[in-house]
Amino acid sequence: MLQQIPFLNKIEYGHDYEFALLLISHVKQFGDAFLSPSEVEQFVNVVLKGPVHKDGTTVEDYKDVFCRKQLWPIASLLRGEQLATYRVLVPDDSKIKVESFKPFGSGGVSGGFCCE
Repeated sequence: MLQQIPFLNKIEYGHDYEFALLLISHVKQFGDAFLSPSEVEQFVNVVLKGPVHKDGTTVEDYKDVFCRKQLWPIASLLRGEQLATYRVLVPDDSKIKVESFKPFGSGGVSGGFCCE
């Protein structure tokens, strides 16, 4: 997991269903032993710099959705300013379901994520 942190702002490294489940499971089972506070800080800081394409260009119109999707699985590890930033993006965690990480199978659209 730690090796992936530097890439978490890349749009192609957005969490898929299986990775989201892995994060949720590890956070639930290991808590702060899974990611230390400094690792969580690095995780959040990298995510908030995204999403970016491989060429480094920013994808502004997908930023809020991308950040919600990347941070939601580790939300219980967020503290202080990180948690406040997350709460602006996700005022109500109960509206997000892990199934939203699954790609949609119809209409040629994939990777949808909903939360309001």
